[in-house]
Amino acid sequence: MGRDGYYMYSTIYWLFLPFALFRLLQSATTFFDLRLDPEIRIKFYLLKSAYYCFTDDFQLARQQPELQYDPNVLDWPEKRIENPAVYRRQALVLGHLDRLTQALSRGSDGRMPVSFGEFEDKIRDDDAFRSTCSAALDLFNDFSFPMRPVLSRLLMAQAIFHRLILFSYTRKTSIAELEQAVDWFVASEDFKSELKWSDDIEQFLPAVLEYVKERVRWISEDDYGLSPS
Repeated sequence: MGRDGYYMYSTIYWLFLPFALFRLLQSATTFFDLRLDPEIRIKFYLLKSAYYCFTDDFQLARQQPELQYDPNVLDWPEKRIENPAVYRRQALVLGHLDRLTQALSRGSDGRMPVSFGEFEDKIRDDDAFRSTCSAALDLFNDFSFPMRPVLSRLLMAQAIFHRLILFSYTRKTSIAELEQAVDWFVASEDFKSELKWSDDIEQFLPAVLEYVKERVRWISEDDYGLSPS
């Protein structure tokens, strides 16, 4: 991750590919009512929560124990070099995320995401496409967990959201079961072997769990008064 190349490109592609699919699904939701099928509704909103998580750096930083984080400080270009853990932006603004996922959604037939080969060619040879990806490239350039603690929380939240999406495909799932599934996952051998990259994870895992569970509780069956009486 210290330089441009295959590992940087593949990391960005595979991290954001699900959100290119989300954009395609989002455009299709105009043709059916999500309230008609609770199972589809849960899957859709889990993916939506994971999508907006990539813009939620300040909320993740505020979770206890709170992290010092100020990427908008006036002299940020110098500050982020001196102390990247505090002053380097560790998420995407919504405009950058939308443009990136839209660019990834433009496959050969307009209804499929680009393949990794297409992505790799375009990010190397297409200046406009590379500019669209520039915020994501900056996000992961010289990445390390100690130097990007907010992004570390974000990536852990991503792992849990996507695990919940897989969990919801194997059974009929309620909101309460999703919250339980979060605890099951972090106690599992899979979590310990695949995601517990250091002992430091125990220090910020409670913050990530609270963030994810709060978003899961937002997936309400209430229609917020939008349906006709």
